[in-house]
Amino acid sequence: VGAECDLFMQFRFKTHSGIILIVGGEIDALSSFQMLKDAQKDNRFDPVAVVSSTIGETSAAKQVQHQYEWFSGAKKIIVAMDNDEAGKRATEAIVEVLPKGRVHVMNLRYKDPNEYLMNGKANEFISDFWAAKPYAPEGVKSASESFDEIEEELLKPRITLPPFMHKMQEMCGGGLIQGRIANIIADTSVGKSTFVNRMVYHWIFHSPEVPTIVSLEATAGQYMLEMLTIHLQKNLRWVMTDVEIIEYLKSEEGQRLKEELCFKEDGSPRFYLIDDRTGDIKDTEKQVEKLFKQYGSKMFVFDVLTNLLEGSSEQHIDDHMHFQRNMVKHGITFVNVLHTRKPPNSADGKPRKVTEYDAKNSGTFVQSAAYNIVMNRDKLAEDDTVKNTTEVDLPKCRGGKTGSAGKWYFDFITATCHDLDDYMQENPEKFSGINF
Repeated sequence: VGAECDLFMQFRFKTHSGIILIVGGEIDALSSFQMLKDAQKDNRFDPVAVVSSTIGETSAAKQVQHQYEWFSGAKKIIVAMDNDEAGKRATEAIVEVLPKGRVHVMNLRYKDPNEYLMNGKANEFISDFWAAKPYAPEGVKSASESFDEIEEELLKPRITLPPFMHKMQEMCGGGLIQGRIANIIADTSVGKSTFVNRMVYHWIFHSPEVPTIVSLEATAGQYMLEMLTIHLQKNLRWVMTDVEIIEYLKSEEGQRLKEELCFKEDGSPRFYLIDDRTGDIKDTEKQVEKLFKQYGSKMFVFDVLTNLLEGSSEQHIDDHMHFQRNMVKHGITFVNVLHTRKPPNSADGKPRKVTEYDAKNSGTFVQSAAYNIVMNRDKLAEDDTVKNTTEVDLPKCRGGKTGSAGKWYFDFITATCHDLDDYMQENPEKFSGINF
């Protein structure tokens, strides 16, 4: 569609069907016109006008813009740029300069129209041509397209939780829905990592997706030692010296545990770990994209996201949560561990329970999530049992129930977590005279 083509268009398409097809190049235009002409065997109808840029896809929008008056005479305009990134960008640019409400986009199953012709797939080209859908900006879908996605939404897998979290799992309708953002919110030193680590341990064996942990507090060695402790249900550093642990890991039994904990049956990794404290949030986002695109990881646990964004401006935090929301569209799940501001004291002089609104740095965290899990613990309680019990609330749970999600008890010796009600029923002697 250039000045040198004006006479050609006016002559060849002085009368046409009212439909114009815009393709990427001259060869594609000739191929498209040939397939469309062959499909109209009796030639009873005016042809479809097929045009292309004379200066390449990237500048096509400028030429289309110059021919706006001619395009405005069409009742339907179909855009069929090459099926690649450059073609998609060209499509977006061309649509912007065409008459609104008449533009359709053809979904090419091959790279370009010429490839249809070369592969002997003219019938498929004609089918795809007539199946072109009205253009909608990225992210905007028609009611019919949205309706067709109900099945996809209902078939999204659930990410189950460890058995001691069964009350919260029931409130979520069977687990976290894949492709959501979940926040775990608690004051410093409450012990949230204890529970997050057990969630991760459960996920590396039972999640439908391979998790990646962005470890910002524990080093890779510290993190793996914690995973091993959970795996063995034994607080290794409490029952063995550091030298004994090293010798144990070198033994045949230790190597067997390594295989069991680190690799699936097919030899692929059970999970990945990002252990980098030198980069900024943008570096971490690049690593997340790489792990998703190259290794297929679709679950990321930021432990602790607050640390990664410490000192960032409100805008930087909002930008990162925008990044997470965009990645969620690809079915990725984010679990963010968040610190809270120091809560004020209540009337009796004791710190009040933290809420989701106490999350440190930005309210964007809370607003972006589908699930907000809040933990509180009286870490200064005189009784060890009370001190090792964490109260859990679920103030936000899209598609589920909100409210109290129970209490979790941590057994220090066995390094195991339990639902408090279940544990009290099984061990009544340990709770005699204790008031929760």
